[in-house]
Amino acid sequence: MMRVRSWWQASVMLAGFIGCLSRPGGAAELQNPPDMRRDADGRFELTARQGTYTITGGGAPIRVDTRSFAQTADGPLVGPTLRIRGGDTLKLHLRNELTYDPAQGDAFMSDTLPHGFDVLNVHYHGLHVTPVSPGDNVLLNVYPKDTTDEELAACKHEVHDDAEHRHVCFAGDYDYSFELPGDHTAGTYWYHPHKHGAVAMHLASGLAGALIIEDPAHGLDSLAAVKAAAEKVVVINEIMYRDPGTTGGVNVVDCLGVYGFMSACRYDPPLPPPPPDPPAANVKLSVNGQFNPTITLRTGEAQVWRVLNAAVGNVVPFCLVPMPGTAAPAPSLFVLGVDGIPVQRPASVDGAADLPIALKAPVYDLSGAAAASDAVTNEIGLLAPGQRLDLMVQGAAQPGYYVLLQPDPSAQQQPTMDQLCATPTQALIDGAAWDRQVVMYVDVVAPGTGDAYNKDVPTQAQLNALRRPTPLADAEDRPPAPTQGVVFGFSSQTFSPATNGASTVNGRPFNLQRTQRFLKLDQMDLWSVQSASDAHMFHIHINPFQVFQRGNVAFAFPVWRDTALVNCNSATSGCSFPAA
Repeated sequence: MMRVRSWWQASVMLAGFIGCLSRPGGAAELQNPPDMRRDADGRFELTARQGTYTITGGGAPIRVDTRSFAQTADGPLVGPTLRIRGGDTLKLHLRNELTYDPAQGDAFMSDTLPHGFDVLNVHYHGLHVTPVSPGDNVLLNVYPKDTTDEELAACKHEVHDDAEHRHVCFAGDYDYSFELPGDHTAGTYWYHPHKHGAVAMHLASGLAGALIIEDPAHGLDSLAAVKAAAEKVVVINEIMYRDPGTTGGVNVVDCLGVYGFMSACRYDPPLPPPPPDPPAANVKLSVNGQFNPTITLRTGEAQVWRVLNAAVGNVVPFCLVPMPGTAAPAPSLFVLGVDGIPVQRPASVDGAADLPIALKAPVYDLSGAAAASDAVTNEIGLLAPGQRLDLMVQGAAQPGYYVLLQPDPSAQQQPTMDQLCATPTQALIDGAAWDRQVVMYVDVVAPGTGDAYNKDVPTQAQLNALRRPTPLADAEDRPPAPTQGVVFGFSSQTFSPATNGASTVNGRPFNLQRTQRFLKLDQMDLWSVQSASDAHMFHIHINPFQVFQRGNVAFAFPVWRDTALVNCNSATSGCSFPAA
């Protein structure tokens, strides 16, 4: 449901679906991404470069030639963390030091085909700020600094003369500058390029990082337990590299590996044809540029985890399951915030203990008495691309060893919902799919003598008192039935022969020439969103919304989001994630 007043007041409410096992070798401790400090003028300096980076863990180091926001050549393959407060002016200098290359689609424009892999901008995902330049304008095109004036002019004149959205084109550098509202919600957001036609390529290269909004007076970081806790920033990436067999063992992130077919990548001059049966791209998830890292907790310790799923398409059921030989219960995953907004749950939900909602294994059967609460934990715990979680993770009173797994992305058939978060068997651990599924490990250990660490967890009452947008689900002018509808689909090859079709919304592929939906100021809309094809993400830039129902199951309380997973219909075959 959406009430549009102005860019800083708009918000949307969505309805629709919506003896111990030995430690593995090489499971190094997770390192946080580096924090980026502002320069003397108060600006962040974000530079994109092409380079060879190393992913460690999980065996021999993996060398990958790719585009990156890494601050140093030997740094982790993950973007630096940006931190800012409400009321601040976010100033960011984007420097594109990639190389202009027509073979990478840089001289090509399309509404439906991949292109422009060296063309960038920065989308501040989830921020409630102006979309007008020099703000969060995702129609901006920042070309490499070696782009000629003639090539830049071609970008500006690519669209028709009567287009409603003109291309905005620069070469080399661009300065963002916009103010965050003083009452902006504090939590975990993120940034990534949003060049239309290249988003998957950029995410598959690791061009993304966490953006944390702090508020020591009214945000999560105002709570004593949060201030006392160790903080882990957890950026999950899917670096889709492959070995082309021509680079001396250095892997590459390229069009074939990311998009899976060369017909969509035939530019002028064309790329050389791939060899027969080229190797598939990597599907294993990395965390902060590491494979199979470990986070260590002491017994009873409570840490703050800021979790971002920046993968291209992988949904991660966020549950820690015990490894064989561990008898202690898994660490508790208390939810402080979802998509940057504190979770505010009515005190009547889940009874006596005044603790935040805790994640648990997804529940497939939502016909029981606890369906309303189970639907909420399903909504929060299935961490889809673009979504974030602010968690307080507390170790049990006894040591234990746990793992976070993704469903096997190479499996011919995905598991059913009730198979997610199952304790791994020894046969699974010994099998070929195990390493593909491991995201990270958690080791709960006994503390050393004299160790001092946080054991406190905020109360739900404290979370309920934090700053958040004005609730919509119970507003008096909430429409009784949907006023906006979205059906994700896939067209015949008519709209895009090179890719055998194109993604559509309500039967229409993306078209930059025309605005396809108009919303009225100061009007609340109820949105119904569904998918007629595969699972899909629903994300409205600038505006958060409340999810309060999926199918015919009403939530125990609405959940604020800026990105929602829209599952396949359960009768649809070929879904890339279990239907629910």
